[in-house]
Amino acid sequence: MNKLHALALALCLQMSVASSSALADTIDHSQIRQLLSQAGLSTPITHIEPSDLTGFGQITLAGGSQLLISDDLGYLIQGTASANPSPITPIAAEVRRTLPIGTPVSTAHKQALLANMTAMRDINDGAAFFHTGIAGILWGISSLGDTTFLVSDDGRYLMDGMMASLKGGKFQEHTPIFEAAKNRHILSSLQPLMMAVYPAKTSERAVLYVVSDIHCPYCKILHDRIEELSLQGITIKVIGYPVYDESIEPMRQIWCKSDNAKRSALLSAAFKGIKLNNRAACQGADPLTDTARHILALDVTATPAVYRADGSLFTGDLQGEALYHFLGLR
Repeated sequence: MNKLHALALALCLQMSVASSSALADTIDHSQIRQLLSQAGLSTPITHIEPSDLTGFGQITLAGGSQLLISDDLGYLIQGTASANPSPITPIAAEVRRTLPIGTPVSTAHKQALLANMTAMRDINDGAAFFHTGIAGILWGISSLGDTTFLVSDDGRYLMDGMMASLKGGKFQEHTPIFEAAKNRHILSSLQPLMMAVYPAKTSERAVLYVVSDIHCPYCKILHDRIEELSLQGITIKVIGYPVYDESIEPMRQIWCKSDNAKRSALLSAAFKGIKLNNRAACQGADPLTDTARHILALDVTATPAVYRADGSLFTGDLQGEALYHFLGLR
């Protein structure tokens, strides 16, 4: 997760730990200590107290590190909660209704959150918010895509730590589970015109989504494997995402083509260095803008960004067998 430093510097957020959580009143502290010890926490707990963040308590460890723990003892968030300095208007419970993990908040919820985040830079209508699977906690990304953060569902508190689950009495990273669910929602809702699709040439066994730029060297390495991969039953769906200035115009011309076969052929030609001349047929159109807005919450930091259909991000070698293992085909 990207750090909240940019927001913190811009807003001078003040760290606060106070007393609205019911945890300290309803849960025996020894139960918390025993649970975390059994889950594998070796660092001694020095203090447990209520948190301003509704539904959470605050744990301080030896050395000063802090954790937020949900009142049901099911989840941890690294760090503490920072008060949002914006003027806050209460958001009705029906607007804050929890939705499945990885699902974007409703339009009404988003507008209410934005109204409570007026002091925050680049948190405007272009920003996005998703349900994390932890009651009361949302994941957000700024409109520029340069800052991600956690926020309470009423917009009152901000966090930037990793999420973990304590289900079954064991630590399990929750952030990757959330990320995959979020990515899966975004990828599955892409419109056909946002992609250049290379169908599997045999019975389809897997689908690979690739966020790509025609001047990205590693994107070319992967694109050169499309024929090989398609013969192995893998459908490749390329999402146009120019990160190099020189890619913007030719990729705009490629995605101006409404026919997938033509779009895919032009994309492959561009990866081979063939210059395009589709400018006249693409006057005034900017087909990549909607795509960039749609995939903002993928939080792409480099191309190619490669995903399975389940939303998992590939981090291995693009040239070897790792892709097949990633797809469960080897």
